[in-house]
Amino acid sequence: MPEPKDSANIREVIRDLLSRGYAYSTYEVAGFLEITIGRRISESAVSARIRDLRKPQYGGYTVNSRPRHVSTAWEYQILANQQDKEAA
Repeated sequence: MPEPKDSANIREVIRDLLSRGYAYSTYEVAGFLEITIGRRISESAVSARIRDLRKPQYGGYTVNSRPRHVSTAWEYQILANQQDKEAA
């Protein structure tokens, strides 16, 4: 079954944001998506799309996750894959 086009677009926006080299919480990513696509996306949906990015069919990205200091939130960022390093 093909995935909804909306999920693919959301995943691409999240990928581009997390690839900037900074770490973001799911709350921050959801807020960015609301500004970018004009629709509120739940933090659990953001988390699911981040998990998707780790899968080979969606790029097999290395997603770093760590607890945020002075908070119960986790933050995420995409680390450069070996393919990305070779292409640069």
